[in-house]
Amino acid sequence: MKEAVVGQPWAQQDVTPQSATSNKGILFSKDIMNQLKGLQKKNNWYNFFALGLDWSLIALVIVLAHVYQNIWTYLGAIIVIGGRMRGLDNLMHEASHNMLFKSRWLNKWVGSIFIAFPVITNYKPYCDSHYKHHKYLWTDKDPDTSELKAMGLNHAVISKKYFIFRYIFGSIFIKHVFRNVLNAVIRLFSKQDQTTVEYIIKLCMWSSVIALSIIYHFWWELILYWFVPLVTIFPVIRFWSDLADHSGLETSDPLYSSRNSYGNWLERLILYPHHDTYHIVHHLFPYIPHYNLKKAHLVLMSHSDYAKAHHCTGFFKTFLPGFRSVIDDIVTKLNHK
Repeated sequence: MKEAVVGQPWAQQDVTPQSATSNKGILFSKDIMNQLKGLQKKNNWYNFFALGLDWSLIALVIVLAHVYQNIWTYLGAIIVIGGRMRGLDNLMHEASHNMLFKSRWLNKWVGSIFIAFPVITNYKPYCDSHYKHHKYLWTDKDPDTSELKAMGLNHAVISKKYFIFRYIFGSIFIKHVFRNVLNAVIRLFSKQDQTTVEYIIKLCMWSSVIALSIIYHFWWELILYWFVPLVTIFPVIRFWSDLADHSGLETSDPLYSSRNSYGNWLERLILYPHHDTYHIVHHLFPYIPHYNLKKAHLVLMSHSDYAKAHHCTGFFKTFLPGFRSVIDDIVTKLNHK
């Protein structure tokens, strides 16, 4: 059988996967490559719908929490809102690959105005950081895995209980909230790598939102339903999902440096929105859009090496025999390096 050697540069926008730390490439059959090539097509309307769905869910839970006012509906609302912020974050990730829309202009400006600016993130610095993550995965130049290393997440842990206490529950400690608030303020007023036009639009947008909230007396709701989840729930969800993606998998082999995490429906809603479960597929084939990652995964499962890669079910607890949960897999990999 003829084989297709893959391992092409980031800048080449085709279906060939990129090895972040090796030039060896990976062998996939020509049949697999042809099937994957058909999954590369961008769909503007699907992503307009996905973006509208995120904002609609945010609006819906705010209305429900406002109608049924009690502590439990509020907590449920900000958890869902934090999950939808992660959804917006994942759509910005698509935009950073120019995969959200066919037009680069739409990727940049829809990605900025409706995704990046609302969660107080700057579009170009995000794109630059994510480019380095793909190109230099698990090296000192990778900003994402360098952060994991700085936290000790490339060394053995005492026990699973210790890991959960330090990294899972530790991420929700109140001390992190103050840092998150400070970082949000810095990002809001930072002009780093932004044009003057982008910077002015960002400041005008937030100035208008805050002014309108004061004029029409919804400033308290803005704090409760946007700023609170922005500095509490959203950073925790982002950290947990980043743990699932790469923690414990320090290797130059692109097949084994990432993890697929198949969550239950609640985990997919909160932790892994927009098909974020298929992270191995994304690192191998960054130009397959998120809505085709599952199809690509099913195609790749016919490849024996891919089938033996890191596939987990459930974040805290596995729900299928023969599979580890994400936490169990991280602890196992850290302790058997």
